[in-house]
Amino acid sequence: MAPIIVPSADPVDPTVVEVARRALASGALIIFPTDTLYALGGCVLDPKVAAAVRRAKGRADDKPLPVVVADLAQVRALTTTHPPTNAILAERSSPRPLTLQLPAA
Repeated sequence: MAPIIVPSADPVDPTVVEVARRALASGALIIFPTDTLYALGGCVLDPKVAAAVRRAKGRADDKPLPVVVADLAQVRALTTTHPPTNAILAERSSPRPLTLQLPAA
């Protein structure tokens, strides 16, 4: 299945968000806007989807995939370390994007 392209729009169109949500739930890949450029992704917590993302991007198995999360609760659920600075950084950067490099759980 070809990736679904999610257009950038301001304000965000709820119909487009629903299409992307359904695509992700079905295991499809999507192309979506980020704060700098478009990205290819999927629900990488599913090993089959993670493999599809790696194949599509030509990414080696030993190179970790980035994971986009909604909040610190998801960060805590998916990582092995939880330094207090994460909460401070998240609070200070909100609502802007924040990149953290943490070991996966």
